[in-house]
Amino acid sequence: MEEFYNTASDADYLIYNSSIDASVKSIDDLLAKESLMADFKAVKEGNVWVTDDSMYQHTDTIGELITDLNLMLTGGSEEDMTFLHKLS
Repeated sequence: MEEFYNTASDADYLIYNSSIDASVKSIDDLLAKESLMADFKAVKEGNVWVTDDSMYQHTDTIGELITDLNLMLTGGSEEDMTFLHKLS
């Protein structure tokens, strides 16, 4: 956790991989797993996203993931995203 904290604490965005653990539905759920993340810049600014748990079953749709990342970074509509969902 120390290495992850040092690497990710100043990140502008965090993306949680829900294919590993689909129990994270909100930032509070994420903090219940690891309270240290409350100090992360992305958490403080509300820039925490979660992948759709079926993302890895769709290897032929990498273009859609790239579009989702572009929309996330440019403030696009979440309604237009396929695999990413913003946590609140």
